[in-house]
Amino acid sequence: MEHVRFINIATFGNSTSAHLARNELEAAGIRAQATGDVAVETLWYVGSALGGVKLMVAEKDGPAAVATLVESGILDADHVLPDDEIDRGSTHSTPKRPHLGRSEEEWESLVNRIWRASVIGLFFCPLWLHFYSLGLLALNLDVFQKVPQRQRWKLWAALVINLIVIMSVGTLMWAQP
Repeated sequence: MEHVRFINIATFGNSTSAHLARNELEAAGIRAQATGDVAVETLWYVGSALGGVKLMVAEKDGPAAVATLVESGILDADHVLPDDEIDRGSTHSTPKRPHLGRSEEEWESLVNRIWRASVIGLFFCPLWLHFYSLGLLALNLDVFQKVPQRQRWKLWAALVINLIVIMSVGTLMWAQP
């Protein structure tokens, strides 16, 4: 059995847009799947913190899929990464620039995702959002050095919020008779 690598060719804010793009690809003969759609639609208030709905295709179909979506007007050609900038290091890789080559906007987007996940988790209390936020921090420890000083307070505040919530829930669960 052949092992197929999937890549994320686009991310959408809602499942309707992602499924319209998937239908366009399937009409062109390219198999595609939308991932994260159930989570984004079920937990609509955390959709942006989760990273949206991802449109995945087989790696070999990536260029044709992107071309199809650009031709149909679903994707803007200015926001498509060149083929040589797609990270193909894992089975479920996503297109991204090399880690050290992220632009300031990409770092700020990461900081905002970490911040939103911790704050939304605080108010709506899904504990997994705090673990998600901490996971993003752990995977991107150099974010503290890469973001401008004006953004660092969000990282520290998110870290404190996440640790307080997780330790409080742990204490409450451990204190149960």
